[in-house]
Amino acid sequence: MKPADTSKDLLARAKDRGPFTRIGDLIRALDGLSAREADGEQVDTLIDDSIIVSLRLRDSSLNAPEIVWHYLSDFDIRANDPVFAKSQLGALRSQLDKMARFP
Repeated sequence: MKPADTSKDLLARAKDRGPFTRIGDLIRALDGLSAREADGEQVDTLIDDSIIVSLRLRDSSLNAPEIVWHYLSDFDIRANDPVFAKSQLGALRSQLDKMARFP
């Protein structure tokens, strides 16, 4: 089990990657997180990476829908509630499809 990164580490990693500048980059990041989650990756690692995505999104000019913010903050809840996980992942997938069609 890898130790969770410190806040300072996460801020530095987000700064190194810079803010999202295109909706397609955000969609790819969210697709990657959701695929890793579906593959059973450790929740601690997913939480760290979701914080980085959140920081990059916060610093961008993109206007993300509310489901994106909920998805990024709810890894721990989804890990313990399969019904909630299925519902939220379905809502996220639907929103990502819309975002991809209408960038």
